[in-house]
Amino acid sequence: QINQAKTAAVANSSNSTTLFLVEEDSFSLPWVADEASLAGVDLKEEINEMPRLLTLLLLTPDYLVVLAYLLLVWQLHSFYYDGYASLLNLVCKDKGKCNVIIMSLLLFLVQMIFTVLYLLKKVEVESLVLQLRVINFVMPSIVLLSVIYLKCKFSGVPKKDEYKTRLRKMNQAVLIWSMARLLRAVTSLWDMNLFFAMVIEIKHFQ
Repeated sequence: QINQAKTAAVANSSNSTTLFLVEEDSFSLPWVADEASLAGVDLKEEINEMPRLLTLLLLTPDYLVVLAYLLLVWQLHSFYYDGYASLLNLVCKDKGKCNVIIMSLLLFLVQMIFTVLYLLKKVEVESLVLQLRVINFVMPSIVLLSVIYLKCKFSGVPKKDEYKTRLRKMNQAVLIWSMARLLRAVTSLWDMNLFFAMVIEIKHFQ
């Protein structure tokens, strides 16, 4: 009887410990994938089975930030060509703005092509993430080079006084946004697995 009582006590203690571990695990963050639960699961197939519109919805913030960044660059170029009082303004104004429009249209076209191909199941989600990463690397580099070009091009040219402060603030804003985009591109090298894990967790919640 004493041995049976000891065995029952050990069993109750083991069950309590197991229950505590289960309850503690239930409070884990929903987007952090459990290695044990994902053992043997093909992550690529799991992600590709997700509703594609939902995946695009998760990537929408990155698309919107890129669009806002382009609008900021457009504003900066407009300030440069409108804020300088010289014959160079009249000669280069339309050409400079046209270059920004062409760059924006090319970027928009690339994103639309990848989005349509993804919806048609011609490319996978990795391609969408990769093209966003490339954009975050390439676009800030082009913008920073264009700002250096504009500064050299208009150096020594008379400037309207009312534009001096606004141009300085615009330059600072573009620099901060460019550094943030480059930082986002670098961090995306590591957080892709986190994004995929989040997508899988959302799929399991459905």
